[in-house]
Amino acid sequence: MSSHASGGNRLWQITSTRGGSKLSCQRAPELIEPYIDGELGPLQAAEVERHLDECDYCNLRYRNQLTLRSTLKDESLYYRAPQDLQKRIRGSLRKEMNFMQRAVNRKDADDAETKQR
Repeated sequence: MSSHASGGNRLWQITSTRGGSKLSCQRAPELIEPYIDGELGPLQAAEVERHLDECDYCNLRYRNQLTLRSTLKDESLYYRAPQDLQKRIRGSLRKEMNFMQRAVNRKDADDAETKQR
């Protein structure tokens, strides 16, 4: 596993006892989310996996991110607005869309009139 030294508020990788990963603890955290989302290429993903296997600190960050994402998917965290509130919001949005459409129509008519002059 990696050993770390603290430098200010950040933890920096000094060595890796298995010695396989070239990825540092400075760079690994910024690759964890793209790794989870499947956004990394195969070589970069393999490098992140090697680093996570070797580094307890970064592996903990990775597992914490997985736990956070799982927790945020819990339906109990979502609030369903009451029907009357949903109706009022939809009505307000319709009024706003109608207002905007009338403004666009007026501008188009003004532009057409200006071109005819």
